[in-house]
Amino acid sequence: CALPILGIQRMKSELIGAPQEAIDTPHLLLDLDILDQNIQAMSAYCSQNGCQWRPHSKAHKCPQIAHLQLAAGAIGITCAKLGEAELMVQHGINHILLANQLSTPTKWARLAVLQKQAEVIASIDDETVIPLAEEAALAHATRIPIVIEVDVGMGRVGVVELKDILKLARRIQHSDRLELCGLMGYEGHVLAVEPAKEKEAACKEAVGRLLQARDLLLENGIACPIISAGGTGSYRYTAAIPGVTEVQAGGGIFMDAKYRDEFHVEGLDIALRLVASVTSRRPGQIVTDSGFKSLSAHHGLPRVLTHSGIDLAYLSAEHGVFRVADGIPLPALGSRVELALGYTDSTTFLHDVFWGVRGGVVESILPILGRGRLT
Repeated sequence: CALPILGIQRMKSELIGAPQEAIDTPHLLLDLDILDQNIQAMSAYCSQNGCQWRPHSKAHKCPQIAHLQLAAGAIGITCAKLGEAELMVQHGINHILLANQLSTPTKWARLAVLQKQAEVIASIDDETVIPLAEEAALAHATRIPIVIEVDVGMGRVGVVELKDILKLARRIQHSDRLELCGLMGYEGHVLAVEPAKEKEAACKEAVGRLLQARDLLLENGIACPIISAGGTGSYRYTAAIPGVTEVQAGGGIFMDAKYRDEFHVEGLDIALRLVASVTSRRPGQIVTDSGFKSLSAHHGLPRVLTHSGIDLAYLSAEHGVFRVADGIPLPALGSRVELALGYTDSTTFLHDVFWGVRGGVVESILPILGRGRLT
């Protein structure tokens, strides 16, 4: 019969101090030394360029890791979902940017309540939601801070025309219950641009739309203290653009194959790996215990780190099928394969915990408490 949940947690805790090989597979293995180095590198780079760091938490969904980022100099965090923001506030995170739009009275009410405990900035791109925000703030006797999201070329969300940005800003400025904090945008459409000089130019062009909007607001007497942009794939360029006050790059603390191979991010190492065991083999193929319920190939293919000549063929529910090149010895049955995630966001939420190791020894177990926080 199934062990009680508390019993399972106790069994996990007993592995503290054990060699990492004692962790059963599949699991997410987090090298704490590399994690620390990546966090310090991202924070220091932003600081050196006169830019603040507000890292996105959607990759880790873990309050403990958010606190590590704050301790390294982050001014707060960015959340993708209101439910994630609520979780982070419960765990002592007091400055949050919600980089997603809210469009229902229920969500605006939840956000208004959060303002009693922390600053949680909403992003909007449509005047229609302003009455919802005002009603929620009035009902709960709070004020809601707002940034206007600008479409800087990605074509997903955000206000496009400068005149519409100004109109929306004026509407917020004249509200007793809302506070305009600035502008945000995401230059996600430039991440794969190469060579580096062209990518830098593309970042400057995209972020330039934010700066144009800022200038228009200032010319009309509207303060605009926040200019927020930048993901991991572009933060080294965006953080260096004068006028950008903060970047949201978050996934770089883990790094993954997509950032490394497709977006050419340098200066950060792979801290997070998926560890699987070989369960079956035949000439030219091995199968592992990591199917798509524990490892995602969406948005980026995972890469085998511990063996050369072995590449993912496909994932089924509980099987990872890998091609083995001619002349490459087949790994032994039961041996372990470590993979760089294709894209961290699409795998981490499948797991309950990160296994934090240092020097090959289990040091901590970090719960992924934000998994399932979808509303």
